[in-house]
Amino acid sequence: MWLTRVMIRKTNLGISSADHDRVDAYIRTTDTDWTLARLAALSNSEKEKKLVISYANAPKPAMFVGRRQVAKFLVDSFNDRSLYQKAPVISER
Repeated sequence: MWLTRVMIRKTNLGISSADHDRVDAYIRTTDTDWTLARLAALSNSEKEKKLVISYANAPKPAMFVGRRQVAKFLVDSFNDRSLYQKAPVISER
């Protein structure tokens, strides 16, 4: 945890994170059907693993998610009304 805090303070991560938060806040005020997908660290794994969708840290997200899984989740989320106006964290086990 301490390493993350140092990186945010000493790099552009803090600026990027603040910008990310402003975009999120704006999207939440719109009338559109939105889903804000939060990602674990991206991997290049081609192995199909179980997708974990978390809200408020439950279930606890895993550390990584494959790019292929992210792409599939995003495409599938377009027609999944249960994900509208939500911001799930996606990872895989």
